[in-house]
This record gives sequence, C-alpha cells and structure tokens, in this order.
Amino acid sequence: MWQDRVSQTAQFLRELQILSSLRHFHLSTPLKDKKRLAMAAVGVLLVGAVLLASCAKDEPKSGDQLSRAPVPVNVAEVRQGEISASVSFPGEAQAIDRVELSPSAGGRVVNVMVEEGQQVTAGDPLAQLESETLEAQVKQAQATLANAHAQLTRVLEGARPEEVAASRAALESLRQRVAGMIVGGRPEQVAAAEANLQSARARLAEVVSGVPFLRAASLASMEAARSVLTSTERSLEKLRNPTTSDIQAAQASVDAARATLNGALARQKDLLAKPKPIDLVTAQAALDAAEASLRKAEATLSDLKQTLNTQLLKDLIEVYTAVTLARDKLTYDRARGASDAVIADDEKALLIAYRNQQQRETDAGLTRPGISAEQLIAAQTAADAARSARDSARQGYDDVVAGPKESERESAQASVDSATSQWELAKIALRQLQNPTEATIAAAEATVENARASYSAAQAKWEQIKDNPMDSSLTAAQAAVAAAEQTLVLTKAPFTNQEIASQQALIDQADQQLSLVANKYTRADIASATAAVALAEASLTTANVHLKNATITAPFDGVVARKYVSKGALVSAQSPVFSLVSREVQVVFNVEEASIGRLQVGQNVSLITSALGEQAFQGKVLTIAPVADPASRTFRVTAIPIIAGSPLKGGMFTNVSVATETRARALIVPRSAIIQQGADSFVYIVENKRASLRKVAVGLTNEGFVEITSGLDAGQQVVIQGNRSLRQDDEVQVLSGS
Repeated sequence: MWQDRVSQTAQFLRELQILSSLRHFHLSTPLKDKKRLAMAAVGVLLVGAVLLASCAKDEPKSGDQLSRAPVPVNVAEVRQGEISASVSFPGEAQAIDRVELSPSAGGRVVNVMVEEGQQVTAGDPLAQLESETLEAQVKQAQATLANAHAQLTRVLEGARPEEVAASRAALESLRQRVAGMIVGGRPEQVAAAEANLQSARARLAEVVSGVPFLRAASLASMEAARSVLTSTERSLEKLRNPTTSDIQAAQASVDAARATLNGALARQKDLLAKPKPIDLVTAQAALDAAEASLRKAEATLSDLKQTLNTQLLKDLIEVYTAVTLARDKLTYDRARGASDAVIADDEKALLIAYRNQQQRETDAGLTRPGISAEQLIAAQTAADAARSARDSARQGYDDVVAGPKESERESAQASVDSATSQWELAKIALRQLQNPTEATIAAAEATVENARASYSAAQAKWEQIKDNPMDSSLTAAQAAVAAAEQTLVLTKAPFTNQEIASQQALIDQADQQLSLVANKYTRADIASATAAVALAEASLTTANVHLKNATITAPFDGVVARKYVSKGALVSAQSPVFSLVSREVQVVFNVEEASIGRLQVGQNVSLITSALGEQAFQGKVLTIAPVADPASRTFRVTAIPIIAGSPLKGGMFTNVSVATETRARALIVPRSAIIQQGADSFVYIVENKRASLRKVAVGLTNEGFVEITSGLDAGQQVVIQGNRSLRQDDEVQVLSGS
C-alpha cells in the first residue's frame, strides 16, 4: 500500500537526518571510515529515491487527491461608516515660552535655590546675588537725588524773600540817607532809620533759627561719602587679605575667559579651513538633486500643458489665484472679528471668484475627463518650488567654493581679540589677588584716603550746618543790619555835596543789585535743575532695580531646563544663570506651499510621537505664518495639544496628521484586507466557508481603513488575516470576526 511506502520514506528521512547530524565528525574520521560512511549515505539516498518513486507511482490521480486542510483566517464585516483621508507633516515639540535669565547687574552668587528639572511658579526666587555694593549704590543715588531736589527748590523759589527784602531795604536805606543828607536829619527820618534797623535785626534772628534745605543736602552728602568710603575700604581689605573664595572666583574667571578664547580660536580655525572636501561633496550632491527635481517637475508640467495653450493655462492660474486670495481674505477677516459688512463683501468676492473659475473651466473643457486645472496648478507650483530649490542649492555650492567672506573673517578675528583681552584682564585680576604689588595697594590706599577725606569734609560741614547754619540768608541778614545801622548814623549827621554825590552812586549800585537778586535764576537754570532731578531719579530707579534684581525670580510658571552657575560664581549682566522653559509645549512643523490651503487656525490635528509608543494626542492649529520662508518656500505652523498636561516634551519629534477629506457614509474595510497586484486591488470574501477573490475599486485611504467604491456590499465578510496564503475556492476556518 502507498501508506506503507510513506512510512518507509519517513524512516528513510530519519536515517538521512541522523546521517546528516554526523557530518561534524568528518574532520577526525579516518579516510577508510569516511569512504564507508559515504557508501552508506549513497545507499540510503538510493533507497529513499526508490521509495519516493513508488509513492509517486501509486499516488492517486487528481480526482482522488486529498482535500486541502481548511485555512485558518480572521475576517471583518464590510460596513458603512465615516472615513477621513489625511496628510502628515514631521514636526518638533517645543516649549511655548523659553527664556535665558541673567542678572541686571553683575555680582557674586551667594545662594542657588533650584536645580535642573525643578518646577517653579512665577515669582519664585531662583538665585541670590550679593547686595552690599548695590545697597551702597542705592544710598548714593538717594543722596544725589536729595541734593538735586534741594537745588531745584532753590531755583524754582528764585531769590528768597529775605534776600529781595534785604536788597530793597538797602536801596531804600541809601535813598533815605541821601534824602536826609540833603535836608538834614529830621526827627521823622531818624525814627524811620531806627525802625528799619529794628526790622533788619528781627530778620537776622529769624534766619539764625535754621535752614532745613541746607541741612538735608549736607546730611545726604555725608551719607553718600560714607557709602563710598565703606566700598573703597572693602576693596582695599580684599586686596590686602584675599580669601580662598575670592581667589577661586578669580581663577574661575580666568578659566572661563580661557575657554571662551579657545572656542573663538576653534571657530576661527574651522572658518579659515573652509571649504572642506566633504562640504564641496555635500553641496554638489544637493545641487545635483535639486537640478534633477527641477528637470522632473518641468517634464511633468510640459506633459500636462500639451492639452492647453499658454494663454488658457495663464487664465486658469489667474482665476485659481483669485479664488485662493478671496478665500484667505475671508478667513483672515473672520479670525480678526471684522464687521458683518466686511464679511459680507468678502463672501461676495469669493462667490464671484468661484463663478469666474467655473466659467474658465467650462471654456477650457475641463468638465470632460482629462487634465484638471488643479493638476496644472500643482504641476506649476512644483516646478516653481523645484526651481527655487535649485537656485538655493546653487547659491549654497557657490558659497562653499568661495570660502569664508571677509566679514566672517573679521568677525572671527574680533571674537578672538575680545576673548584674548578678557583673558588677559582676568589673569591680571587673579595676579593682583594672589600677589598684589605695592603700587596696586598704594593706589587702593590712596582711593580710600580720598574717600575718607571727602567723608571728613562732608561730616565737618554737617556738624557746622547742624549747629551753626551759615548760608547766604544769614549773610544777607547781617548785611541788612549793618546797612541799617550805618543809615541811622548817617541820618543823624549833616553831609557835604561831595558826600551826597558819593551816596547817589551807591544808590545806583544797590538798584542794580536789587534787579539781579529779584531775577536770580533764568529759564535755562530751571531746565538744568529739572533735568538734574530727572537724572538723579533715573539713577535711583536703576539702583533700586539692580538691588531688587539681585534676587533672580521666575518670570512665569515653568521648569528649570539648565543651571549655568553655582554658589560663589561671579556673573555679569551678560551671563545667563538659568534657562527656564514653560511646561506647556507646542508642535512646530513646516507645510509646503501646495498644502497650506488645507490648514486653518483652530483646525483639529493628531499629534503622534514614537517616543510615547505611537500614542496619538488630539490638538489644534494655533498659528499659521502669513508668509513663506524665502529659502524653503514653506510656511511655519504651530499646533498645541487640546488636553492640558500632555506628556509631550520639548525636543520630541512629532508627526502631525491633518484630515483633508471626510466621507460620512462610505463602505469601508480594514486596510489589511486589501491585496495589491500591480495597479489592481483585490479582497477575499468568505462565502459558504470558502474563499472567493473579488476585484474592488478603492477610494479614500488612511492608516487603518480603505473606502470601497465598487466590488463589495455591506455585510459581506472579508479576510483580514491569513489572506496572503489563500487561493480561490480554498476552504477556510474562521477564527474570529469583527
């Protein structure tokens, strides 16, 4: 029986397998054993061949063939549902807000409150800088402002009433004296002179009682001098007895300056070494690829244009451009909340543009099967983009061949020179701390002595003013008393004509003096004093801002992305201390010119990243750039996740999927059901437990499903797994269905 022969064949195959498993012994087997083993193998093979031939001879004919075992498959039901076609763009997740935090004024970091990765809220302190010097600057600015206010007050008040009164009294006294000298000392004149003397003495007593403005200015000057003295003494003490932290900070400055110099030298060396062979090869490859793309696009456009003349193609482009512009204007006006009248005008303009488009399409015969205007526009756009890319690649190649520009060389050399200068200054500062010279210490001591002398002078003046207010008011009051006393004396005695003439000259001088005192300050003096106050106020505001900003705080809620410094470091206003990013992220992607019309602000998108296991997050379009990038001819678009607290993080590469067309009641099947053979599509359906191959026409397609436009009916079962091994009329075993 043929079954017995099958068993014999199986036994033969097992023996053959055993023989094959012994092949690794051939290296160590003697030659005669090898021959015996080979003979045995040949014998086994011959026996197997005979058995197989016998099986083949006794095998049943086609009518009696064994039935093929049922093929296990999974199926799905053809159903009616919604399907959307989409287009995808590569993008990158970025923090919505990012800022490099620097102090407004330099200083030493005395405390760092946060670490990298720590979440902070707006206003949280991040780092603290030393504030002693800043506090001294605030006090000095306050003293300067007080002095400027005092000066402005004096200018605005003009001559003090007592000064004008004294000048006027002196003038009247001289006039009365001359009158008395002419007519003799009458009793009433003597009485008037005595009354004038009493008034002058009363004014003198009033002036002696105090001068508040002079006191305030003197006190402010003394406080400012004390602040300067404290600062210079601190600098001298640091120079004489530098601490370990002072030297470490200076060494850190030297190292940082050296690192900056090395970086500048490396960048200069790299710049001067251009062009490199790899740069030339890369640029040439980019140029060749761009030219190939241009040739392909121009060939495609040429093939499409053969059915239309140039003028008709130009007309079609014009009408489609008009439709696009009208639609964009309507979208823009709606987004900015334009009035109903403006929106109505936009809708009317868009309707007219659509009608012109339809008319031109009819004239071109585009309603018949053939080339559509959209194809022509797309081909023209692709050719323009390819030509722009070719020109950009050619310019890039020319730049690589030409090498660095003179401006780039000069900029690199300037960076090296600046870094060298900063390095030398840092080394000098370090050497002064490590080994201060006598000249350096002497200069610092001289600065301290000058500050001490200024403070002593200001203190002495304050002591004098505090107990003995000697100012112009006191001097004027004393002069008025002296003049009144002299007038009284002169009023009582007779005078000659020559003496009277001499007194008349004094009257003229006193009259001029009164005019000068009454108009002591001009408009220019007032403007200058006002400007001095404004300048002092600005200096005080700046000093207060610097003092306030000695505590670096978070400007918004976010996460500390980088920490650049540690406690004890010296920083300047140009030194970044922290890099802070917001917790909210946005996805930035670029859209080519042909697809930008499919997107609009507020449109829903899907955000997918492989870093999170291809999980999709729903988002919406936030912004669309109004103009294209001139180099890439693409538009920058941003999208944000709809749900707050998305696990997307800055730097993740993200795929943005945008639905471009949706059909609500379409016949759809899983994408795995489609078997593609060339340009044709097929599916296996299950009928009476057997597989039947059907040719279908497909429509919209997405990642999971395919629209069937013909070839299937709703409710039929299609094979979605196991269909690759099926044949027509194969019996199937359905494992699962959906």
